[in-house]
Amino acid sequence: MKFKTISIIDGRTGWNAKAIHFNSMLTLLVGASGVGKTKILNGIYALKQIASGLSYYGMEWKTEFE
Repeated sequence: MKFKTISIIDGRTGWNAKAIHFNSMLTLLVGASGVGKTKILNGIYALKQIASGLSYYGMEWKTEFE
């Protein structure tokens, strides 16, 4: 299963990433320091933890899968 799009909201800090679109071949996160590349990866990892049966508080996701 692949991500088509994802939106992430961190309720603890108020940070959000709206409608990140993933290419079907390869996605590369590029940006200056402090713009949220690691937060996006942490959000995806937290979603994986929830899918594995663990609990995670403080984040909200909206995803589309392919």
